[in-house]
Amino acid sequence: MENAKILIVEDDYNCEAGADDPDQEWLSATRRTEKKMTQQRILIVDDSELILAMARDVLEEAGYEVFTATNGIEANSYIFSLNKPDLIILDVMLPMLDGNKKAKLLREKEFSRGIPILLLSSKTEDELKQLTMEAGADGYIRKPFAKEEMVSSVQRFLSE
Repeated sequence: MENAKILIVEDDYNCEAGADDPDQEWLSATRRTEKKMTQQRILIVDDSELILAMARDVLEEAGYEVFTATNGIEANSYIFSLNKPDLIILDVMLPMLDGNKKAKLLREKEFSRGIPILLLSSKTEDELKQLTMEAGADGYIRKPFAKEEMVSSVQRFLSE
């Protein structure tokens, strides 16, 4: 057993039939795993399944790993995990606890204080600016959102 190798196989790992070099296969699988591990994680919290699906599609197409939750309590399982999100998009009008109140609570906790938060709402520009400031959020995205607007907002706050 001295020369045994441990191989972790990802779902997307496809071994080519007749490959001559098993080490090359291992290297290829490792690179795919490393790429997955370096993807930035985004959590979207909205009570609308349609908005979640649209936003997820836009951000996954842009290369992000996306998680979704329909309320603030469900979002906690992602936020307070070992692989916490790199950015959170919070709908303002959520059941149980509004997104702006959730943002305030996240800013109070040391574990989540540094995660950029974008509010998501169909409120007016002025209302959103005010809510963003009051909640301690980093920015906002207005509904309905354009694909380019969402991606550029996310990129801007993840690069800071």
